Amino acid sequence: MAKRTRAGRKPKTPAPQSALPQGKNYLFVVGIDKYAHQPRLYNARKDAEDVLKILTERYQFSGDPKFCFNLFDEDATQEHVFQRLDKLSEIVTEQDNLLIYFSGHGEYRSILDEGFWIPCDGRPGNIGSYIPFSVLTRYIRAIKSFHTFVIADSCYSGSLFTERRTADVKTYLESIPSRWLLTAGRNEVVADGRPGDNSPFADALLWRLRNNKEERLRVSEFCNYIIADVGNNANQVPRGDRLHGVGDRGGEFMFRLKEVANKIFEDNLVQPQPEPTTTRNTEPAAPTTPTDTPTVAPTPESFATLDKLAETLKRYLAESEFEKAFGLFGKAVNDRSSVGNTLISLQGQYNGMRKQQTQGLVGDDFAMRTYNRIRVALTEMADRLDANDLKPGFLQTGGNGDDGNTPQLGELERKGLQVQLDILQKKLNFFLQQHAIISDPSQKFTLQMQIDETQQQIQEVNAKLGL
Repeated sequence: MAKRTRAGRKPKTPAPQSALPQGKNYLFVVGIDKYAHQPRLYNARKDAEDVLKILTERYQFSGDPKFCFNLFDEDATQEHVFQRLDKLSEIVTEQDNLLIYFSGHGEYRSILDEGFWIPCDGRPGNIGSYIPFSVLTRYIRAIKSFHTFVIADSCYSGSLFTERRTADVKTYLESIPSRWLLTAGRNEVVADGRPGDNSPFADALLWRLRNNKEERLRVSEFCNYIIADVGNNANQVPRGDRLHGVGDRGGEFMFRLKEVANKIFEDNLVQPQPEPTTTRNTEPAAPTTPTDTPTVAPTPESFATLDKLAETLKRYLAESEFEKAFGLFGKAVNDRSSVGNTLISLQGQYNGMRKQQTQGLVGDDFAMRTYNRIRVALTEMADRLDANDLKPGFLQTGGNGDDGNTPQLGELERKGLQVQLDILQKKLNFFLQQHAIISDPSQKFTLQMQIDETQQQIQEVNAKLGL
């Protein structure tokens, strides 16, 4: 029997609500040429202003100061950057989107395994005056947006990193929370460009935004284009990927053209099938030849030794099972290792070539030469793998931990965690020393956030070690 109200009437059926986020779109843009204590840049502010212009004129973003936060040159102090991030953490809701763009100097401290954005008042060698990526990550975690997309055009921005479908699936992806990052390079110096021009990274970004004809441009497609464009024209390799541990749920931000900024695309919403896990989210690769059918992702396997892992990888490659090889590499390799960076670049080349081949833009002979080159590189990589390249605990008898049980720590995993613990303890000691000698309140605040974050990481590693 249907439920009735006290007055004897059936309750009204609530009106269906859209699965898509219905909130506001926020922008936070920082561009710095003029530094008080650092070498001058020539294009960072122009890049930031050009990006701001195209986003507010052509896409769903507004230039209204309520939703658009800009800091240029002398205004882009550490204090002001943190003030804007504080404000965003207060006003952004779970239905809102946020895009952050930073163009300026960056630095990396290998002993701390920590990257930094450098504000206009950052002092050389004084990390308390910088903007640490660990603190930025905490802000991203604290800002409860639906989609967050960070674009970083600075040196060493890659250290922030710890498919073609139907239009209906775009709606599905847009209706799921996400956290994405696109950086101008990996853990490397990146080009500022000639004075008066845009940097190679900003040039590729602006060209894609200006020439885009899609009503909704997926962030993964956008990142893949930038990676290919910059990689072909500059001595740096961008990286675009999901940010882990800050609230990503598998969705994607969409650049919406102005005319469809509020349009609902969900009349025929379909659920996509799960896809193989790879080192980064890319489009499903096209068949090696037009008549091939897509391969099925490999089932989880057990690897007790590096030799067994390398043997399996080389077998996949010898049989041209590139999807299986990339899938297994993705399960095994630590993204933050040098091998992980090379793997991402090779997979981008592979996916790009297969897409071009499917569209008839290249001949089969040219494509096969590219595949063979990638095969050789991956085979050599498989032979050179060592325990430090792998994710902790990957090599352990009985599988990869996918069975839901918590296996005992293997010797390799324990050693890896111990190395990680030693590095974290060094970082903590350094931060504590800096905190003790610095008197500036804002710098002390920054260092205290790093101390808190590092202590939390130490507790997590100690828990895994049973300490």
